[in-house]
Amino acid sequence: MQPKIELVKTRDFGEIIGDTFTFIGQNWKPLLKSYVIICGFFIVANLIVTLLQQKQLIGAMGNQMTNVPSQEWRGRLLGMFGISYFLSLVFGLLSLTSLSLLPLSFMALYKEKGNVAPDTEEVWGYFKHYFFRFLGSYFVIAIVFIIGFALCLVPGFYLMPILSLILPVIVFENVGLGQGWSKSFRLIKENWWQTFGVLIVITIITYAAMMVFVLPATLLTVGSMFLSKTKPTSSGLMLTTVVSALCYVFYMLPSIAAALCYFNLNEQKEGTGLMNRINNFGNNDLDAGLPKEEY
Repeated sequence: MQPKIELVKTRDFGEIIGDTFTFIGQNWKPLLKSYVIICGFFIVANLIVTLLQQKQLIGAMGNQMTNVPSQEWRGRLLGMFGISYFLSLVFGLLSLTSLSLLPLSFMALYKEKGNVAPDTEEVWGYFKHYFFRFLGSYFVIAIVFIIGFALCLVPGFYLMPILSLILPVIVFENVGLGQGWSKSFRLIKENWWQTFGVLIVITIITYAAMMVFVLPATLLTVGSMFLSKTKPTSSGLMLTTVVSALCYVFYMLPSIAAALCYFNLNEQKEGTGLMNRINNFGNNDLDAGLPKEEY
């Protein structure tokens, strides 16, 4: 039986990528259960709002095609950017926040429990404790990230690994955004390229996995529209939206990879995990499950 993965250790580029999937493979059942129970509300709410917005879009397009005065259908089209559009932004942000926070809460408890997967109640306790702090930090980081990419892309790519480490620091060290920002800059020093490479590879894998499911549904919807020369059907758009919502689970991959990057860099800089294992050397309960090369 493969030993339980140790989070706090140094890793090279390949080990971070590999251990991301190893961690998921070893803990997918409790992780998925926590995902469905805790994140499910935000994802379903976002799905409902998105479907309502698409219904309005189809109605506006249908009015245009049935020779409704242009001023009227344009008014209805602009009406889409009202309450439903605002709610879609709000629940979209809440969904992404919860999807980023959940695996970090899970991993923090996994580490505290000595490489034992926590149950959903324990994860919920961590999740609700950090949620509003995490939400505010996530919003600020998203704004900085968008501004960085708006400035000719280069600042955005430079900030990408730095910003990605802030959220793990906030959860694993129980600090605020300011301290997380400072610690992230210290960790990334002389390790920018490795962290950037890991995040790029994981992001590509994440969206490739999503496309496997989303692309067929999208092609089916678009293809039927062009073949029949009619507006997109509500059932086709609904299928694409539902499939996309189900694929939200893949958004946990970058968070898990960023967490492993944090543990790797923190161990390189401070060696807290190694010191803890040295201090507890000979304790059979704590030594259980650790690979021999860790000593």
